[in-house]
Amino acid sequence: MNKYIKLKESKKINKPDTDFSKNLFYSVYSLTGEEKIVYGKVLEGEEGEIDQISIMSEEMLDMDNKYFDNKTTDYHPYFCEFSIDSSKKLDKITKKILNSSIGKWLKIRIIGEQFSDGDAYSLQGELIFSASPIIRVGCYLTFDFSNYEESFSEISFYKMMKKNNLWNVVDGYSENETKVIKERFKSITNEIVGLQGFVYNVGQGNCISIDFQNDEGIKSIFCDIGESMAPKDVAEEQFYIEKNSKKISKVDPSIILLSHWDLDHILGVHLLSEKVFIDIDKQKETTYWIAPNLKMLSKEKISVSSARLCAYLVKNKVILMFGNGVSESLDETKKLVSVLESKDKKIKIYQGTGRDTANGIRNNIGLILSIEVDTNNNKSQKMTQRLLFTGDCEYAQMHSEIFREKYDFLVTAHHGSKYAVLNESSDMNCCVDAQGHARAIISTGVNRYHHPEAEHINALIANGFEINFTIGYQWIEFDISDKRALEIKHYPNKKQREKINSEQLNKLEIKNF
Repeated sequence: MNKYIKLKESKKINKPDTDFSKNLFYSVYSLTGEEKIVYGKVLEGEEGEIDQISIMSEEMLDMDNKYFDNKTTDYHPYFCEFSIDSSKKLDKITKKILNSSIGKWLKIRIIGEQFSDGDAYSLQGELIFSASPIIRVGCYLTFDFSNYEESFSEISFYKMMKKNNLWNVVDGYSENETKVIKERFKSITNEIVGLQGFVYNVGQGNCISIDFQNDEGIKSIFCDIGESMAPKDVAEEQFYIEKNSKKISKVDPSIILLSHWDLDHILGVHLLSEKVFIDIDKQKETTYWIAPNLKMLSKEKISVSSARLCAYLVKNKVILMFGNGVSESLDETKKLVSVLESKDKKIKIYQGTGRDTANGIRNNIGLILSIEVDTNNNKSQKMTQRLLFTGDCEYAQMHSEIFREKYDFLVTAHHGSKYAVLNESSDMNCCVDAQGHARAIISTGVNRYHHPEAEHINALIANGFEINFTIGYQWIEFDISDKRALEIKHYPNKKQREKINSEQLNKLEIKNF
């Protein structure tokens, strides 16, 4: 696989490292600054809102097809999405048409400051494109519907989409070839004597790294590696987010565990080195991926960027996915112990029921990570510390076995959404630490959904949790060893925070093309 081209330097580069990097850059770069027809797939976001549109050009589709048709090896997965600015109200007609177009491809134009509305409907937001680093460009997406009923077969783009092998690769996934991944997970997570982890501030997203220590030494696992999809966070959060980018990029993960496929939980993979994508035949120690089976979701509900990443990992045989096909429910998993666990059964991965509720089925097929660490308290008495990482899965849709235990540490479900706690038969009232000092972390940033919401916060408080927020901090650290109980620390601390003054924040630069 070839190295990502750095877009901020690309204007100075006459000959990028590869034809793919060159073609990819110019196919995206040319979408803004001049009018050009591309295609957008309308996606339903959280709680029924339209907040994201997948962007494709014919050039991008051709590059995808060549790789997944085995006609080239010069390729890497990338993201290209349009995030709608929720502060700009949509007129009723635009909103109605978008709602009726969910999962469909529309002809669109992406244009910049020279925007004039004319007869076209328009959306204001950001084009989010990942190379290295990710680029966010404020722009307008315009579209008209004069040819809305245009025949599917008459458009060359649609002809190419019907032949797109990306989905054939995803559909062809089989768990039969993933034994090595299961064994690697069991080896890394077995008989741990301590761990250290970081819940990073990535805005309205989720990104957690965990270092496990056992006889193998220290091995790192990412539990989601996301980044905010919302248009730029406030200046203070942008400061921390940019600082975290450097720290995250230095992590060398053995495993990347994706709770689910929403971009705010996977977009941060652009920060990691290219080796996280490379299969075992091309390097000694491969990074393996574990995720829900993307086939469980209808193609209309999935961003092209997520599908592209999944297909690439499947093709390179470095991903283990759980769950059956789209037509089957996971309700029966409530009767199972777990979908994957360490040899000593101290660390387990569960999967949500897959029930389609307010949070959406894509959240409720999500993976949940449970960790137990044996340690001593301040009186040298043996005790077990329990940690739970929930992704976006609703508590009521989690495996019932999870709540037979009480937790010292919880990264809450769905960024503090009220829907994570309000569904019937929620078992969260069992999720209380027996020692009376349980800590909950809500990973959230500036967002259009008003997360975290009072209903979720009140439920945590009622169950004895002390609440911590990633917003306002660079990260929250948690640490356990065989001689020390769970500790959490905020970075920066109070003294360090005082050094981050308005003058520093005003120096932040927003990088565009």
